[in-house]
Amino acid sequence: MIRKLSNKPVVRVYDGRSFLSVFQKGDMKDSGHEFDYDGGLRRHLSKMAVGMARKYRERDMLEAVHQCADTALSLDAANSEALAISGDCLMKKGETDSAAGKYQKAIELDNSASALIGMGALNIMRSDFTQAAHFFKKAVAIDGDNDRAVCGLGIALFNLGKKEEGFERFVNALLINPENEVALTMLVKAGYALNKLDAVESALKRFLALHSANVEILFSLAGVRFRIGKMEKAREALEKVLLFDANHKNARELYEKIEATAGNPTA
Repeated sequence: MIRKLSNKPVVRVYDGRSFLSVFQKGDMKDSGHEFDYDGGLRRHLSKMAVGMARKYRERDMLEAVHQCADTALSLDAANSEALAISGDCLMKKGETDSAAGKYQKAIELDNSASALIGMGALNIMRSDFTQAAHFFKKAVAIDGDNDRAVCGLGIALFNLGKKEEGFERFVNALLINPENEVALTMLVKAGYALNKLDAVESALKRFLALHSANVEILFSLAGVRFRIGKMEKAREALEKVLLFDANHKNARELYEKIEATAGNPTA
């Protein structure tokens, strides 16, 4: 893209990668009066940097994500999404106080759902489940289809002793995104605690329809089926586990237990 601004110099931005490369080298930043006179351009470039941060996040490239977020903020300090992304990076690096500062600023700017989720997760880490529930409830009110927000609220409620409410949130999170492994793990835990394993079996099956070779989820499915008395179905799941991992100790032990029960129904 080539943009001409009045009689000012022309700013060339061929793509986000080219822009960031030039900007980070200082070629534009040092002589860059063209970035000072047009706030709209700065905000546009800041959004481009956030877009790159998202792409790097999909590839789990933490340092690149953080660098893009910082570049976005250097162009537009009020970019709430960049603040939330920067907070997420700081959280992963263990810099929780700095992360909280980024999240709080993003929340103050526009009540960012991403930042609210970040603050909720931060309080889960600190075992402050009351505060976590507060932030996750706000995030769900803004974006009720965000599976991370719904799951986070479930975790907070479950740890506050509201196990039934937590269970329902995990179910809902998995209806939004069947691949949310945190929600799935918590659903299994809550299902055993509340003896609600039929819903757990359904959620595990939906996940495996997308990831049929996930050994640990297959083993979880076998365990659930064993607990609810579906011995043949449990055996089938265990056979798949052992096909993928012949040395899976827990799967082999449960398989032997099922075989022993089949040979001695009164055992």
